[in-house]
Amino acid sequence: MRVGLLLLIIWPLTGCGGSRMELPIVTYPYLAPDQIVTESEAVEMDPSKIQPMYKERLAVNMATVVKVALAKNLDIQLAQQRVEAYRGRVESSWGAIFPSISPTASLEGVDGTVRATPGNLTSVAFRTFQPFAFVQWVLNPGKVYYDIVAARKRLLSTQYEERAVVMQTLEAAVRQYYDLALAQAKVSAAFKALTESTELLRIAQSRVKTGAGLAADESRAKAEVASRQQDLILALKSFYDASVALSVTLNLDSTVTLIPSVDRIPKITLVRDDVEINELLALAVEHRDDLKSVRTLIEAVAADKKSTFWGSAGPQFQIGYQGGGISGQAQNVGSPPREQKFGMSDLQRFTASAMWKLGVSTFGEIKTSRAVEKKAYLQANRKFAAVRADVVRAAQDIRAQNEVIERAHQQVIAAEEALRITKVNLVVGTMTILDVLHAENVSAHARLRYSETVVRYNQAQVMILAAVGLLSEKSLYLEPVANIKEIDGDVP
Repeated sequence: MRVGLLLLIIWPLTGCGGSRMELPIVTYPYLAPDQIVTESEAVEMDPSKIQPMYKERLAVNMATVVKVALAKNLDIQLAQQRVEAYRGRVESSWGAIFPSISPTASLEGVDGTVRATPGNLTSVAFRTFQPFAFVQWVLNPGKVYYDIVAARKRLLSTQYEERAVVMQTLEAAVRQYYDLALAQAKVSAAFKALTESTELLRIAQSRVKTGAGLAADESRAKAEVASRQQDLILALKSFYDASVALSVTLNLDSTVTLIPSVDRIPKITLVRDDVEINELLALAVEHRDDLKSVRTLIEAVAADKKSTFWGSAGPQFQIGYQGGGISGQAQNVGSPPREQKFGMSDLQRFTASAMWKLGVSTFGEIKTSRAVEKKAYLQANRKFAAVRADVVRAAQDIRAQNEVIERAHQQVIAAEEALRITKVNLVVGTMTILDVLHAENVSAHARLRYSETVVRYNQAQVMILAAVGLLSEKSLYLEPVANIKEIDGDVP
């Protein structure tokens, strides 16, 4: 009766009795512009030039990368197991409320000679069987309550942490996919540069044979071909490294070569340019799950401190109950010797006590708990500072890359036109092979610069969504662009 009354008191104070706590569904603001894909020229790629490392090639797009990462990533699975572990801790903390039951049965047998009460020796055969159950309930109400609160807060913290890991994995997978696409674009650019230098070598060799060129020009062209071949090998190496990095995140076989199943990389804007930095910082404080995890962990540490105080100085109640029986059989009992059976049933024993304890170690334990709480606050402040830095860094990266893209595009156009004019002048004899080599170098550098700028801009868009806690499958708009307007504006 008393146990049930205490349970009725503690149950509503802790919120609920179970460990199946789910995080609330949150609606997110709409940050994307009306036009998701801009009109700038896309980066062209040619996957046909890439051979598999060891096994087959596997074509992937961003939607596939996202789905596989969320389903197979090991960090996400580890975070899920941490949640399950803390569910067990919540259940364990609730178990401290209930009494412990210890059923026991003992069997004793004596055969031989014993001394009777008058002092004479007599042979006996004695058997006893004693079943009983001991129920003990030891409870420190304050400690139990705050242990339950701390366990539930830690469970919530790990659930927020799990969602943060999902977002971090999503960010890493998308960023690595863009790295892979950039590496493929660099391979295409290197192959194109090698093709141009090979053609230039053919022209130089033809001019030398007809007496219209110099042997030095042919040597320069050969050196340029060798240089472009090295660039192509290194570009392929970088591509394979990017494939392996993405495979690790997706938990796939690293010997399989991942190939982006797109032939163009467009510039994609996911966050409007008119969103102010203060608004972005406010969104991060509100929506970052890792910050929610830290805040909830502070509440758990505060509950731990109170649990330490109550466990060291609080009252402790103890109730015990024992019930059972004895049955036995004895031979050669009495005079004349005879067999005797005996039994006692419905044996009960009830004990109750209350106590307080306060030792010297209590002050040290309380001091330790205060230091742990202060440490949690300091870690939270450090996390807040890191989040603010992430938002500022991503926002600044977007501004910088956006300013560079248009100029890089102009550089590509000018370099391609200069290369075309230089080749024409080489044919008519007004320019040399050296001029063409220089123009090819400038053109190749401009193409790579533009490719990298577009990819870095797209990555910065993903990073800003992750920095404010709004990165998700829907916020990436993996659906066709024509269907973007059909997405609910309350969901990222």
